[in-house]
Amino acid sequence: MTSVKNIIDGDHRSTVRDDTSVVGAGYGGVQRILTDDLGMRKNYSITPTSAKVDCLQQLLWNYKPDQSLTSRDKASFAEFSSTSTESEPRAGFRIRKEYRRLTTPERLRLHAAFNRLYERGTIQRYADLHANALRTAHSGAAFLAWHRVFLVNVLLVTYLVSLFQSFEEELRRVDATVSIPYWDSSLDFDMDNGVNSVLWSGELLGNGNGDVITGPFAGWMTGRGNLARRYGVRGRLISDEKIQKMINACETDEVVFPQLDPADVRERDYIIEFHHNGVHNWVGGDMADGSYAAYDPVFYMHHAFIDFIWEKFRRHQISTCQINPETAYATRTGNSGHGPNDPMYGFSSLNNIDGLKNVWTERFYNYEESPQCPNCNSRYLYCDTITYRCVSHSRRTDFNVGNFMSTPKATTFGMVNETIEPITQSIPKRIISPFIPSPNPDGRFQSTAKEDAMAAVDLQRSRLQPNAPGPVPLNGWINLEPDSGGRPFSGPDRIRRRKFISLL
Repeated sequence: MTSVKNIIDGDHRSTVRDDTSVVGAGYGGVQRILTDDLGMRKNYSITPTSAKVDCLQQLLWNYKPDQSLTSRDKASFAEFSSTSTESEPRAGFRIRKEYRRLTTPERLRLHAAFNRLYERGTIQRYADLHANALRTAHSGAAFLAWHRVFLVNVLLVTYLVSLFQSFEEELRRVDATVSIPYWDSSLDFDMDNGVNSVLWSGELLGNGNGDVITGPFAGWMTGRGNLARRYGVRGRLISDEKIQKMINACETDEVVFPQLDPADVRERDYIIEFHHNGVHNWVGGDMADGSYAAYDPVFYMHHAFIDFIWEKFRRHQISTCQINPETAYATRTGNSGHGPNDPMYGFSSLNNIDGLKNVWTERFYNYEESPQCPNCNSRYLYCDTITYRCVSHSRRTDFNVGNFMSTPKATTFGMVNETIEPITQSIPKRIISPFIPSPNPDGRFQSTAKEDAMAAVDLQRSRLQPNAPGPVPLNGWINLEPDSGGRPFSGPDRIRRRKFISLL
């Protein structure tokens, strides 16, 4: 591949690969040989501009910026890990709650603090740390422990006194009241289609259909371009059914990779990292690439929820299984670097098993429970009287089961004036570090969001008409995801799956 300058100047001889052969030509024109339906070889000319564009596209597709940690960054992370976990955190004990449970002042302060950290380059530092730690922090037994310490350092640990402050210390230097919330994606799974969630409005996290141009993080850049999302194309949000499976297991080996039998999709259904991968892929864009995911604030809220699921599992180990979670490191560790006594990447004074200590949730932080019916205690949630679970409101103005957009709540910040999908770029980028394996899509996509919302409203109306035929029972709409790792839903199964909706 020639340099960008040479491509732009045209001072090179292009080589273009196509269906059957490679043909060289000068910059006065490029000959391409194609085979037609009858097997006849024909020559087609492409312009010098097209050849340059093709070469530039390939160059940019394969471009990967340098994400190496500087010596200063390494010293910052290492200093945290050398500080005693028996000390009281300078920032005090924190309670993490669901993002939509934040009050308006809390949410605005959080957004402002995130933006200050972005401007200071702190977001980039932690994104690069995550990118460098992928081999020893994913696809193995250290996944949960490493990310717990990463989040505590990134979000909560605040007793560093050097020039290298932790992420939460940075947040609290901006606003001492700020704490990082979790995103309970099951609240969006239970609605007609998670793409319609109020979460993706400009008032909350901003758009999810390409470059982020609305909301508090509009215009953010990553190491390779605009911060981007591409929701509802791949992956899957986490259902409460899956959460109950995971938290009611007993052995740590059941909920982490590697699997005992890699081909057993039912075994995989208990693994927390597997379902974590599904949400990364569902949000899409930079969130779907481990090398860039931590540039998006959604990353931190998603991982706080994954950590909350793990904490529920640990509570179950104590209360029901009579297992001490501090010593219950997995016996199957997987890749190199995932052993209990292997040092944590970036936190060299801590070993992987240190992430299992109770001290993190006893001295540093803990969780407020997910919103519960009958009062979900959030203007962005409502109680579904069919499932008796809190569900996210939709931001749609055309078909909206929760009727949120017709209430004064929606007009407070002008949400009714937003387009459901703002016009933005959605340029595919090469995924360097994919989150695999991952649950298959459940049949609800970005492309079906309006159709799914319409079906939900129609079903709601049928329930309000006494003489209308009774609605299809809930267990007739969906086969309750027998296994997340199975074949994608298709035909009638897909139709039933997409009718799994939340109603008033």
